[in-house]
Order: sequence, then structure tokens, then C-alpha cells
Amino acid sequence: MADADDVELVEGLRGAPATAWKTLWEAVDALGAAGLESTWRGGEPLPETQNIIEMPWVEYSVEFGRVIVGLYDVKAVAPFDWMDWYDESRYPNGEGLDAAPIDDIVRMLTVVVRSDRFSEGSLKAAVDSGLFGLLLSRLREWYDAGGLTPRR
Repeated sequence: MADADDVELVEGLRGAPATAWKTLWEAVDALGAAGLESTWRGGEPLPETQNIIEMPWVEYSVEFGRVIVGLYDVKAVAPFDWMDWYDESRYPNGEGLDAAPIDDIVRMLTVVVRSDRFSEGSLKAAVDSGLFGLLLSRLREWYDAGGLTPRR
């Protein structure tokens, strides 16, 4: 898969319908601290068997799920080769994200959301560390500053 360049990522955000942005921000606003709570489930033998253990997984709130869907709907989770792009030296512990361009915010949101499909609990770790909240804040700052308006 070819990487999306900076312009494609930003144009993806700008091309999202206004209703998708409205829905995303309503979901983020409704989330609150309680909606960020998550719980590990599974990891115990299934009741009908004594030797089969259910794989552990993280259960998120319904509100949190709406935020994730909203991020996809506004194209803040984008198709690009995020596994190749990301390494731990890039924005370690969120350092530098406060000044990162919006295309890197999209890339990091993609890394955080998509990595959970391959490593259960990585999204929970990003929430617990504050990284996910920081990324949402940066996306909202861009949006509130008129990011949807193309530059001339």
C-alpha cells in the first residue's frame, strides 16, 4: 500500500461531511471520564470446558466506540502503511505532538486505533497514558481553527 502523502491526509479530513464532524464532536463531548474507562475481560477458562481459556480482550464503553467510529467517518483514521511509518522514537510518550502538523496527528490516530487490532490493549494503553486524549485535542484544535477551510 502506498503511503498517503500530507495533502491526501488533510484533504481526507476536509472532504468528510459536516454531519460526520458534528457526530464525532458530540461523541467526544459525551464521552467524559467514565466513558474512557475500560476493563480487561477473558483470560479465564470457559465455563463449559476446563482446559480452554478465552483470549483476554478489552471492553470499552459504547460511548468510546462511537468516538472510534467517528474518527473513521471524518477520515482521521486513514489508509496508509502505518506499520512502516511508526516506530517508538517517533513522538515518544506524545512528546512533540503539541506542535505536530495535522497529517502526523492523523497518522498517530491511525497507529493508535489500528494497532489495537494486532495487539489487544494497545488502545487502552494510549487512553490510560493520555496519548489518545492529546490526539483528540489536537484534532479538535485544528478543526476549531478552521482546518476544514482550504488554504489559499
